[in-house]
Amino acid sequence: MHDTDLEEHCISSEVIASGGMLTVKRDQVRLPSGHQSQREFVIHPGAVVVVPILPNGNIVFERQFRYALHQVFIELPAGKIDANEDI
Repeated sequence: MHDTDLEEHCISSEVIASGGMLTVKRDQVRLPSGHQSQREFVIHPGAVVVVPILPNGNIVFERQFRYALHQVFIELPAGKIDANEDI
């Protein structure tokens, strides 16, 4: 089996929500079996994460409040990629 045997092909596409940082789309797709299905997905500009390692070998983490989950997490430093920003 080749990877192309697994591909789904877009029949139609619509934007169902759009904001300052992301877009939500709904696509009708044709499956490899020939059947049709629906896919809803988020288009995001992307993000980066760094793994800061100190001279003593310790790794730096940060405490970050994530509004969507209303919870503080311990995570690696990260951030979104701005439009037209190279990484």
